[in-house]
Amino acid sequence: CEAAMAFNYMCGCEGHGYLGADTESKRNALVWLPRVSAIISAICSTAIIVDVLKSKKKRGKMYGQLMAVMSTFDLMGSVAYSFTSLPTPKEDYIQG
Repeated sequence: CEAAMAFNYMCGCEGHGYLGADTESKRNALVWLPRVSAIISAICSTAIIVDVLKSKKKRGKMYGQLMAVMSTFDLMGSVAYSFTSLPTPKEDYIQG
C-alpha cells in the first residue's frame, strides 16, 4: 500500500504525489537538485585532477596519485548522475 501511494502520480490517484512532490515546482526541484550537485561535483573533481597533474611534486607522491584517480572516478560518476533522468520516457510522468 505504501509503495502504491509513493507512485500514485502514474494512475492519478489521491495521495502524497510524485515521491511527496505535489506541485510542478517540487517535481522540477527533484530533477534539478541532483543535477546541480552532480555538476558542482564534476567541476571540483576536474579542479583536483588539474591541480595534481600540473604539479610534478604532487604527481610523484602517492597521495597526489590517489587523489587524481579518485577524482577521475568521481568525475565519471558525477557526469552519469547528472544525466539520470534524461532518458526517462514521457509515459512515466517524470520530468526529464
